[in-house]
Amino acid sequence: CYHKIMTKKYGHSRFVNLFGSLGYLSLLVQWFWAFIVIFAPLLESDLTWLYVQNDRPATSAPAAQFSFDPTLALIITAITTIMVIGGTIFAMVRLPRAIGKSSAKVTHRAADIAVDTAIRHKRVNKSQRRKLNARTLIVIKAIATLAPIALLPLASPSIQLELNVILVIGAICAAFTIVYFCMQYVIAYLKRVDYRTIW
Repeated sequence: CYHKIMTKKYGHSRFVNLFGSLGYLSLLVQWFWAFIVIFAPLLESDLTWLYVQNDRPATSAPAAQFSFDPTLALIITAITTIMVIGGTIFAMVRLPRAIGKSSAKVTHRAADIAVDTAIRHKRVNKSQRRKLNARTLIVIKAIATLAPIALLPLASPSIQLELNVILVIGAICAAFTIVYFCMQYVIAYLKRVDYRTIW
């Protein structure tokens, strides 16, 4: 089981999965860009409707006034700033790993299901099964990387960008994703890392 395997330590898997995490993070950016250029008009119309609904004159109640001691206000501001900076640094360190680990569970599960479906009525030994899973995992990553680019021509005409610009941005994001995943597999091959530990 993938979840049990991930609890074990394998040589260079952490270094390999660093590139896997970056690859999944870049992949997330790809899908976010595709979502924005395709569904931006819907979001804009919803926000416009919300603005019209709320654009009504309202009676304003007298605002309560509070006075803070300047020293206390400075301390609160300093604490808040430190908390924001600390939270940002923590998120920047933990976010790629969290995305990579969660995405790996999904892709490995999808590969398991695809292979189980393909070999349902065939006899396959463990070695062949591992090879099929590893290759299927690569195919799933490739499809997930290329799919957002294929969707970009569906960008809404209301987007104030030419299609060429949209495609170039998408291609750049895809290039980063491909480089990260390729680096992941090259290092995994050179270091003989078990594919089951690859994110």
